[in-house]
Order: sequence, then structure tokens, then C-alpha cells
Amino acid sequence: MAQIQRVEGQVELKCHANKFFDIWACKTHHIPNIIPNQISKIELHDGEWDKVGALLKWTYVLNDSKLTIRTKVEELEVKNKKMKYSYPDGFIAKNIKSHMHAIPKEDGSGCIVKWAFEYEKMNNAEGDLPEAKIYIDYLLELAKGIDAHLCSHA
Repeated sequence: MAQIQRVEGQVELKCHANKFFDIWACKTHHIPNIIPNQISKIELHDGEWDKVGALLKWTYVLNDSKLTIRTKVEELEVKNKKMKYSYPDGFIAKNIKSHMHAIPKEDGSGCIVKWAFEYEKMNNAEGDLPEAKIYIDYLLELAKGIDAHLCSHA
């Protein structure tokens, strides 16, 4: 029987949670203009950009390699600033999902962005999935790039 594993990380940003979430979840098509060295293209393959069911193809650079991935928006909670993605073509593990949550800081000075991957770990597999940590770190770096952009255009 498979076990569900979770790998997560977080980063503190200077921008407000609403602004970060708006770019990441609702204005996704702007991301390649904001951080073009990391995300070169995002294409909408099905649905609407800011709706559950949207199927997006991302072209990105990781460790000097140009890669693509398709994501499907499974959940989108604008009020709570949360999203959940699935990966219809497969990804680094079986039945992997990712979660993003932008949390306003209580003092109003910015936000915390949390990313997590949940995936099935087969009984015979040992240890965590190293690629999951690499991608968490990558997503946190993307968040920092978006934050820098938002703060410079405030």
C-alpha cells in the first residue's frame, strides 16, 4: 500500500498576499514578463486562466535546462489565497499534487508563501523524493522574483 508523503517549504515576502496571489493565480499569463529567465512561457491549453480546471503548459528553466510541464488547477480559493495543482502528464512521483498558500502577515508588512508537494511513496521506496525538494526550492525562488517585481512597481 502506498503512503502519502509531503515535502514543503515557505518564504517570507515583502509584498502583500493579495498582490502575490493575484499574479500567481489570476494573472498567471504575466509571470513570463516578470521572471523571464525562470519562466519563459505559459500557455492556456483548456479552460480559463483564473478558474478551476484551467490546464496550463509551463516552459521553464531549471538547472540550465529548458523544461515543460502541464498543470491543472484543481482548487482555487481566492478568499483564502490557496491553490492546488495536479499534473495530468505525470511528474516526479505518482499521484503528485502541489499546494500554494499566500498568508498575510499579522502586522501587514508582507506575507508568507508556502508551497507543498504531496505524493505517493511506494512501500519499497526509501527516503524522500529528492526532486520534490528541488522543485519546492525552485517555486520559492520564483516567489522571490515575483516579490521583487511587485515591490519595485509599488
